[in-house]
Amino acid sequence: TGNNYVIVDCTLTNIVFTNRNCTSNILTDGNAPVITNVSPNTTTFVIGTVLALGANATDESVLHVVLANVTLPGGARELRTMTNTTQDIFNATFTNTTTTGRYNITILSNDSAGNRNNSEISFFNINDVTQPNVTLNSPINTFNTTGNFTFDFTATDNFDTTLNCSLYIDNVL
Repeated sequence: TGNNYVIVDCTLTNIVFTNRNCTSNILTDGNAPVITNVSPNTTTFVIGTVLALGANATDESVLHVVLANVTLPGGARELRTMTNTTQDIFNATFTNTTTTGRYNITILSNDSAGNRNNSEISFFNINDVTQPNVTLNSPINTFNTTGNFTFDFTATDNFDTTLNCSLYIDNVL
Protein backbone atom coordinates (compact mmCIF):
# COMPACT_ATOMS: atom_id res chain seq x y z
CA THR A 1 0.00 0.00 0.00
CA GLY A 2 1.22 3.49 -0.74
CA ASN A 3 3.64 4.87 -3.31
CA ASN A 4 6.61 2.86 -4.54
CA TYR A 5 9.36 4.38 -6.68
CA VAL A 6 11.30 2.54 -9.35
CA ILE A 7 14.46 3.87 -11.01
CA VAL A 8 15.32 2.45 -14.42
CA ASP A 9 18.72 2.91 -16.10
CA CYS A 10 18.46 2.69 -19.89
CA THR A 11 21.47 1.51 -21.89
CA LEU A 12 21.43 0.48 -25.56
CA THR A 13 24.32 -1.18 -27.39
CA ASN A 14 26.86 1.45 -28.48
CA ILE A 15 24.75 4.22 -26.92
CA VAL A 16 24.98 5.13 -23.28
CA PHE A 17 22.44 7.49 -21.72
CA THR A 18 24.32 9.19 -18.97
CA ASN A 19 22.21 10.69 -16.21
CA ARG A 20 19.02 9.76 -18.06
CA ASN A 21 17.14 8.04 -15.28
CA CYS A 22 13.37 7.85 -15.51
CA THR A 23 11.35 7.68 -12.34
CA SER A 24 7.94 6.03 -12.22
CA ASN A 25 5.41 6.37 -9.48
CA ILE A 26 3.60 3.02 -9.10
CA LEU A 27 0.51 2.97 -6.93
CA THR A 28 -0.20 -0.32 -5.23
CA ASP A 29 -3.65 -0.85 -3.75
CA GLY A 30 -4.24 -3.61 -1.24
CA ASN A 31 -7.45 -2.23 0.23
CA ALA A 32 -11.01 -3.07 -0.73
CA PRO A 33 -13.38 -0.28 -1.74
CA VAL A 34 -15.25 1.37 1.13
CA ILE A 35 -19.06 1.31 0.87
CA THR A 36 -21.36 3.32 3.15
CA ASN A 37 -24.89 4.75 3.27
CA VAL A 38 -26.67 1.85 1.55
CA SER A 39 -30.28 2.73 0.79
CA PRO A 40 -33.09 2.04 1.12
CA ASN A 41 -32.43 0.93 4.66
CA THR A 42 -35.01 -1.10 6.61
CA THR A 43 -37.95 0.75 5.11
CA THR A 44 -41.38 -0.52 4.08
CA PHE A 45 -42.96 0.26 0.71
CA VAL A 46 -46.17 -0.77 -1.05
CA ILE A 47 -46.42 -3.17 -3.96
CA GLY A 48 -45.36 -1.62 -7.26
CA THR A 49 -43.11 1.06 -5.79
CA VAL A 50 -40.16 2.02 -8.01
CA LEU A 51 -37.14 2.23 -5.73
CA ALA A 52 -33.90 4.15 -5.94
CA LEU A 53 -31.04 1.98 -4.69
CA GLY A 54 -28.04 3.95 -3.51
CA ALA A 55 -24.63 3.68 -1.88
CA ASN A 56 -21.50 5.75 -1.37
CA ALA A 57 -18.41 3.97 -2.70
CA THR A 58 -14.81 5.17 -2.49
CA ASP A 59 -11.42 3.66 -3.16
CA GLU A 60 -7.78 4.74 -3.12
CA SER A 61 -7.45 3.69 -6.76
CA VAL A 62 -10.17 3.48 -9.42
CA LEU A 63 -13.51 1.77 -8.81
CA HIS A 64 -14.16 -0.73 -11.56
CA VAL A 65 -17.81 -1.49 -10.86
CA VAL A 66 -20.48 -1.07 -8.17
CA LEU A 67 -23.44 -3.48 -8.24
CA ALA A 68 -26.60 -3.97 -6.21
CA ASN A 69 -27.56 -7.63 -5.75
CA VAL A 70 -31.23 -7.75 -4.68
CA THR A 71 -32.58 -11.02 -3.26
CA LEU A 72 -36.37 -11.24 -3.65
CA PRO A 73 -38.71 -12.91 -1.12
CA GLY A 74 -38.70 -16.23 -3.04
CA GLY A 75 -34.88 -16.38 -3.21
CA ALA A 76 -34.48 -15.19 -6.81
CA ARG A 77 -31.77 -12.58 -7.33
CA GLU A 78 -31.55 -9.55 -9.56
CA LEU A 79 -28.31 -7.69 -10.23
CA ARG A 80 -28.33 -3.96 -11.00
CA THR A 81 -25.30 -1.99 -12.20
CA MET A 82 -25.07 1.21 -10.21
CA THR A 83 -24.17 4.48 -11.93
CA ASN A 84 -21.87 7.09 -10.43
CA THR A 85 -24.27 10.05 -10.41
CA THR A 86 -22.21 12.46 -8.30
CA GLN A 87 -18.91 12.21 -6.50
CA ASP A 88 -18.77 8.81 -4.76
CA ILE A 89 -22.58 8.32 -4.92
CA PHE A 90 -23.85 5.38 -6.95
CA ASN A 91 -27.50 4.75 -7.85
CA ALA A 92 -29.69 2.20 -9.63
CA THR A 93 -33.42 1.80 -10.14
CA PHE A 94 -35.26 -1.30 -8.94
CA THR A 95 -38.78 -1.94 -10.25
CA ASN A 96 -39.55 -5.60 -9.45
CA THR A 97 -41.57 -4.98 -6.28
CA THR A 98 -44.62 -7.10 -7.11
CA THR A 99 -44.16 -9.66 -4.32
CA THR A 100 -44.80 -8.96 -0.65
CA GLY A 101 -42.01 -9.71 1.81
CA ARG A 102 -38.41 -8.88 2.64
CA TYR A 103 -35.92 -7.90 -0.09
CA ASN A 104 -32.22 -8.09 0.83
CA ILE A 105 -29.67 -5.81 -0.83
CA THR A 106 -25.95 -6.57 -1.01
CA ILE A 107 -23.69 -3.92 -2.55
CA LEU A 108 -20.79 -5.43 -4.48
CA SER A 109 -17.79 -3.40 -5.56
CA ASN A 110 -14.32 -3.98 -6.93
CA ASP A 111 -11.50 -1.68 -7.90
CA SER A 112 -8.99 -1.69 -10.75
CA ALA A 113 -6.49 -3.56 -8.52
CA GLY A 114 -8.96 -6.46 -8.08
CA ASN A 115 -9.87 -5.73 -4.46
CA ARG A 116 -13.51 -6.53 -3.61
CA ASN A 117 -16.09 -5.53 -1.04
CA ASN A 118 -19.38 -7.40 -0.76
CA SER A 119 -20.02 -6.92 2.94
CA GLU A 120 -22.44 -3.99 2.87
CA ILE A 121 -26.05 -5.13 3.18
CA SER A 122 -29.46 -3.64 3.78
CA PHE A 123 -33.07 -4.64 3.28
CA PHE A 124 -36.54 -3.29 2.66
CA ASN A 125 -40.05 -4.73 2.87
CA ILE A 126 -42.90 -4.68 0.38
CA ASN A 127 -46.44 -4.77 1.79
CA ASP A 128 -49.90 -4.94 0.27
CA VAL A 129 -51.90 -2.17 1.95
CA THR A 130 -55.03 -2.30 -0.21
CA GLN A 131 -57.88 -4.24 1.39
CA PRO A 132 -59.79 -6.76 -0.73
CA ASN A 133 -63.17 -5.70 -2.05
CA VAL A 134 -66.12 -8.00 -1.24
CA THR A 135 -69.49 -7.53 -2.96
CA LEU A 136 -72.52 -9.39 -1.69
CA ASN A 137 -74.43 -10.53 -4.79
CA SER A 138 -77.26 -12.31 -2.95
CA PRO A 139 -79.37 -12.28 -0.95
CA ILE A 140 -80.42 -8.75 -1.73
CA ASN A 141 -80.55 -6.11 0.97
CA THR A 142 -83.58 -6.44 3.32
CA PHE A 143 -84.02 -10.13 2.37
CA ASN A 144 -86.10 -11.93 4.99
CA THR A 145 -86.68 -15.68 5.22
CA THR A 146 -87.06 -18.43 7.76
CA GLY A 147 -85.62 -21.11 5.49
CA ASN A 148 -82.14 -21.95 4.25
CA PHE A 149 -80.46 -19.70 1.73
CA THR A 150 -77.06 -19.26 0.14
CA PHE A 151 -74.81 -16.25 0.29
CA ASP A 152 -73.17 -15.41 -3.03
CA PHE A 153 -70.30 -12.92 -3.12
CA THR A 154 -67.53 -11.67 -5.37
CA ALA A 155 -64.13 -10.92 -3.85
CA THR A 156 -61.33 -9.08 -5.66
CA ASP A 157 -57.89 -7.91 -4.64
CA ASN A 158 -55.18 -5.83 -6.27
CA PHE A 159 -52.57 -8.49 -5.47
CA ASP A 160 -53.93 -11.90 -4.43
CA THR A 161 -55.92 -14.05 -6.83
CA THR A 162 -56.91 -16.72 -4.30
CA LEU A 163 -59.19 -15.30 -1.64
CA ASN A 164 -61.14 -16.76 1.27
CA CYS A 165 -64.23 -15.05 2.65
CA SER A 166 -65.81 -15.89 6.02
CA LEU A 167 -69.32 -14.84 7.07
CA TYR A 168 -69.90 -13.56 10.59
CA ILE A 169 -73.47 -13.11 11.94
CA ASP A 170 -73.68 -11.27 15.26
CA ASN A 171 -69.88 -11.70 15.64
CA VAL A 172 -70.15 -15.49 15.30
CA LEU A 173 -68.48 -17.34 12.46
